[in-house]
Amino acid sequence: MIDYMTWFWVKHLVRGIANWIEGKITFTEMIYSHWSCMWAFTYCLVLPLLLIATAILTHHERAIIADIQFRKGPRKIGSGGLLQPFADAFKLLAKEHISVRFLREYVFEIASVSSFIFAAFLWVVLPLGSEIITCADDYGLVWTFNISLFHVFCIILAGWSSYSKYANLGSYRTSAQLVSYELIIGTVFSALFSMLKDLNILTYLQDQFIVGSFSYFLPALGISIFISTLAESCRHPFDLPEAEAELVSGYNVEYSSIRFAMFFLAEYLSLIFSAFLINDLIFGESFSIILYLSRTAAIIYIVVFIRSLIPRYRYDHLMSINWKVILPMMSSYLFYFIYLQNFVL
Repeated sequence: MIDYMTWFWVKHLVRGIANWIEGKITFTEMIYSHWSCMWAFTYCLVLPLLLIATAILTHHERAIIADIQFRKGPRKIGSGGLLQPFADAFKLLAKEHISVRFLREYVFEIASVSSFIFAAFLWVVLPLGSEIITCADDYGLVWTFNISLFHVFCIILAGWSSYSKYANLGSYRTSAQLVSYELIIGTVFSALFSMLKDLNILTYLQDQFIVGSFSYFLPALGISIFISTLAESCRHPFDLPEAEAELVSGYNVEYSSIRFAMFFLAEYLSLIFSAFLINDLIFGESFSIILYLSRTAAIIYIVVFIRSLIPRYRYDHLMSINWKVILPMMSSYLFYFIYLQNFVL
């Protein structure tokens, strides 16, 4: 993976310099199109907006669930409870971190920080609508798939370094769930690649705008991506990694203060990224950025409604859905697309 990322960076650097020497782009465009500058753009502009969006999302999620379940919810701090997420954030930052005996300290801290960093890395290659482009890379789907796999390693390290059997068993359970549903996402990406022969996410937006959306012609792909992203983001009804009544919060049971907040932020950043990715791959390009963001917000609120209306799955049912239903169906789709490409079309 390290060799792949190094080649990735060198390829973009050489391509930008070659285009500048040939006069195809200016020096400013060459600097802007380079990955280091795109990372700076992401972390200086996009990431602070995402953190604010996470705070707003947590407030609306708690308020919606409270209304559906006839509870008060966050109402006291600020107008309508709008300052409640910021108060919770300050409380987490002010709390003292409790060190556990026999803790593998360095790995323990690296696991939480790495989880947040990899969740932020996902946003580097995502086209944000038809007017804002973060980094339209030729291998965006490959980057997304590889970075999402690193989150599994962070969870395994978190459980192992906690020196707790509850956290260790929770990390095993979580890693099994995430790896299983990563296979579905990889199969769906392969099916999309077999149709368009391109790994650039921006290509899917542009082609869908011309030929229509994949959700209209291939609804099974859209449903499978949505279910898989729920499981990947550890969202209800597939939030088995953090089922408080069963696992004592699972792999992050020994985390507190800012280290727990890192896992919390990583989960919500993954949720928002999944909503944008579903919007890009399933519904395609929009006429305006307002329509694009509205559809993304609608996907997020569907996830919130699912949390408030559907009970949690049992773990054996969760794995059965993956291995016995969705994965065979997506594999059949993939083989069918390959057959069409090579023997029919």
